[in-house]
Formats: sequence, C-alpha cells, structure tokens
Amino acid sequence: MAFRNDSIANDAETVTKSDTAFVDYIGILCGGAGNLVVTTGAGNDVTITGVLAGQYIPLRIIKVKSTSTTTTNMTGFKA
Repeated sequence: MAFRNDSIANDAETVTKSDTAFVDYIGILCGGAGNLVVTTGAGNDVTITGVLAGQYIPLRIIKVKSTSTTTTNMTGFKA
C-alpha cells in the first residue's frame, strides 16, 4: 500500500497577490508581518489578521487576494 500525505509539499513558488488568479497551495509562509486575505479550498474568503513574520499558515488556498493583504515575501507550497 502506498503512503500519501498531501500535507508534504512537492513544490513551492513566490506568491503573486491577485483578486482573480487561482492557485492551489497547501500552505503559505509569510516573510513579513501583516494581514493575509485568501479564498480557502472550500470557497470561503477569510482575513487572517496579525500574521507574524516567518509564520506558516497551513491551509488549502485557491486565491491570495491583493486587496487588503499586507503580508510580504510570501512563499506558496504546492501538494
């Protein structure tokens, strides 16, 4: 039986904020502090306030919104 763990990233990329572009991340590392506004894999828009520099957000994300996102230097991790 093969072991599969979708929480282990296979790839990563620099996040480009956009209110319209779709992504498929299993988590985001935020290099700079601020607020992170995303659309979750379930389709809900969520604002995560008070994200710390260097904080990892383990959440399936399909959009990283440019409007109101103030965190910087983000890296998105892909399954």
